[in-house]
Amino acid sequence: MEIAFKNLKSKILVIIALAIATVFCLETLARGYDFYTSIVSGDQTVEDVDISNYPSRFRIGSQYLVLTVIYLIWLVRDKQKYQGYDFLDILKSTWVFLAIAFIGYPFTQDIYLYLQYGLMAINGLNPYLSASGDFASVLSPFIFWNQTSTYGPISQIFFIISAAFVPVSPILGVYIFKFICLLFHLFNSYLIWREIRLNNYGIRIAIAYLLNPLLLFELVTEAHVDVFVCTTIILATTAIVKRKYVRGILAIWLGILSKTLPIILLPLFFTLLFKQKRWKILSSSIILSISIILALQYSILPSVESWKSLLNPGVGDLVSGSLHDLLKLIVNSEYVEYLFPNFAINYQDNILTAFRYLTYFCFAAYYAWVVGKAYWNKNYSESNLVVDMGWVTLVLLLFATPWLMPWYPTILFPFIALNLHARWFCVTSFTFGVVLSCAFYTLGYGPLYGQILPGVIGTVLATIPAIAILLFGRKIRQFPQFEKLLRSKGLLSYNRRIPN
Repeated sequence: MEIAFKNLKSKILVIIALAIATVFCLETLARGYDFYTSIVSGDQTVEDVDISNYPSRFRIGSQYLVLTVIYLIWLVRDKQKYQGYDFLDILKSTWVFLAIAFIGYPFTQDIYLYLQYGLMAINGLNPYLSASGDFASVLSPFIFWNQTSTYGPISQIFFIISAAFVPVSPILGVYIFKFICLLFHLFNSYLIWREIRLNNYGIRIAIAYLLNPLLLFELVTEAHVDVFVCTTIILATTAIVKRKYVRGILAIWLGILSKTLPIILLPLFFTLLFKQKRWKILSSSIILSISIILALQYSILPSVESWKSLLNPGVGDLVSGSLHDLLKLIVNSEYVEYLFPNFAINYQDNILTAFRYLTYFCFAAYYAWVVGKAYWNKNYSESNLVVDMGWVTLVLLLFATPWLMPWYPTILFPFIALNLHARWFCVTSFTFGVVLSCAFYTLGYGPLYGQILPGVIGTVLATIPAIAILLFGRKIRQFPQFEKLLRSKGLLSYNRRIPN
């Protein structure tokens, strides 16, 4: 730790973080072992294995919370200068945390689903046409979601590579995929370091991205496919800012082919090209997009149902951790049922459905406003476009995603690292991701395992703090101490005020 963490305070934080991270890693291994052996032995099924009993969840979640607090202390209070370090120097100083994240065993069961889709493809089944439960394998007892694949063909390639090792051992397949995700996280961190290393605090931001507990846990320990999306976002945004538009559109499509969400970035990108009258590039981008769609249509996505599979129909009307979940908790509460007994019977479902479509409509209206701003603003630039891409992603997750998982906001962090000048976007997105994950892993969402109050608090914390900052954050300029803090960290120059 002598290269990246020289001063005494940083070293103390590192030692404490290493101790807690090691315990956290051992806890995940024990939890994963109990889950795996109980399924393999046939004593229990995936539906009734209580791997997430509340005391265990709270204990492990509390360790994650402490790690996050230590990270925030280092991020805010550390005054060390990091100029002159290359990426290899950073890795030499941080490899222990990366190794711990890799060794830890996944909490969720998504990785078994990834491997199942890989096995299906190896055995000649199209995972976009056949549900995971339609194929019997050694992984079948571990599968909770019986549905067709919601992940794009780029992700599917890595599923296949990892699944090839499952016949040797399912655990080996798990760690092969985790290793792939680790390599991508390292690559993402390298891309960010390369892009901002010459800026003041650029190397520090790259280290902060590399060691972010949320990213290490969700993208390396949990091995979620969002790590591939992060790669494509970094490639797309850096290409767009440098006006390498064809490379940018290709990167966006690689993101769509990993996980569908980046599709919301395409209209904004096309709007900029249309506004600037870059007809050749716009034509090339449209031709490229049509070619990709046709190639998919005539290969692995031959039907409407296979295309719908990419929209994650498995969650359907389910809600979790979102404003929709909070509303459901309210309308289903015993207080509402007591005060309005007929309401509980006749109107609950209608209100929840109406709210769902209202949030969709509001997001569409917001998106249309952003597109209009991009077209009519004469001074609109590539940098503005990249920030707006981050904003529409944040607004979609925060307001119009009923099923909200703690790893979803990880795709916001590349936008944060590369757009520190957009301070309120960065503060809001960072708060959203960090608080959401801490709330989920310590308190859970909703009435979790009979623990109603903690789960309700977790659901509130998942979204309300970020919304409060989004709506009222700029009022913070009234507090000179906060402005002074931003300046001391290089996030605000001395000749500028916090923008209104």
